[in-house]
Amino acid sequence: MVFKRFQGSMFHPTHFTPKSNTHHPTRHHRSPARPSSKAQATAWRSLTCVLSALSLLTACGGADNTVPNIDLIRSEERFPPLEKAFAEPRDDTIEVFILAGQSNMVGRARESGLEDDKIVPQTGAIIHVQGQVEADLAGQWRPLTAGFGRRADFFGPELTFGLTQEALRPGPRVAIIKHAVGGSDLDNNWNASGGPLYQDLQTHIAQAMEELAPLGDAHLAGVVWVQGENDAVNLGASERYKDNLTAFVAQIRQDLDSPQLPFVVALVAPSESWPHHPLVRQAQRDVASADPNVVTVESEDLPVLSGDPLHYNARGLQTLGERTAEAMAPLLPTFVPKDNRP
Repeated sequence: MVFKRFQGSMFHPTHFTPKSNTHHPTRHHRSPARPSSKAQATAWRSLTCVLSALSLLTACGGADNTVPNIDLIRSEERFPPLEKAFAEPRDDTIEVFILAGQSNMVGRARESGLEDDKIVPQTGAIIHVQGQVEADLAGQWRPLTAGFGRRADFFGPELTFGLTQEALRPGPRVAIIKHAVGGSDLDNNWNASGGPLYQDLQTHIAQAMEELAPLGDAHLAGVVWVQGENDAVNLGASERYKDNLTAFVAQIRQDLDSPQLPFVVALVAPSESWPHHPLVRQAQRDVASADPNVVTVESEDLPVLSGDPLHYNARGLQTLGERTAEAMAPLLPTFVPKDNRP
């Protein structure tokens, strides 16, 4: 795999000031049942609550608190090291998915809103996060679980995306590279012609893929893009969104040497908070109409947090993850087990 614009081997975040603090929304589906027991899930949830209380946080409910939950983050039981992943015997093929965007990709819903079967860390899927995530969880592969959102007790769409992808394609293993920053726009921050977040994303992908190589036969499989609200606040950025998204898709494919790389784009939800959303939504549809390997998913029906109309709640984020995984599946090639390949 060729990373044509990659420079260096470590992630160095570029600091920027978003043009506004606007964010996004999500929709519905049931995810496949997991083999984890209810007793296990209850134990994980109890551990989360106890550690949160010790660090004066509120992982089990209550008002928001931005103080990092260090005890929870550093608990190996809660966030086990990579050695705990890929424990089940499966083909060593690893399909890698890039999940990027702004705050609804980051995730601001509490894990207390999850069903029990999604609390236990997974053994068939892993994740590598940069952007907005607790510092102790950033920049390293770990088993997929809740807690890779804005805080260690928050989650984003990556959780049910990974679980659904694993269920839909039981052969390969699943790896997620997540890079998301709230309040970011495509017109500047993610712009493929030198935007700071675009450059950070490329560096992040290269680092994560390098670290993943010893674990199996890894290859990039697709991109999920959850972004557009910040552009929909500005008329000029909204009018340029189609060209910017077209360039973003093309440049990622070029930089990753993957000309047919599938993209799933979550449509910006209609909201008065971003008045030019019709322009951005149409731009997203137009890009998908012009490219058979780009599809969109709806977000208009996704529920939001109480008192926060900009961010999806636990049900909304779960649905967004399920929906994007289901949209991605038809774009992927038929999986052939390694033993059956010529």
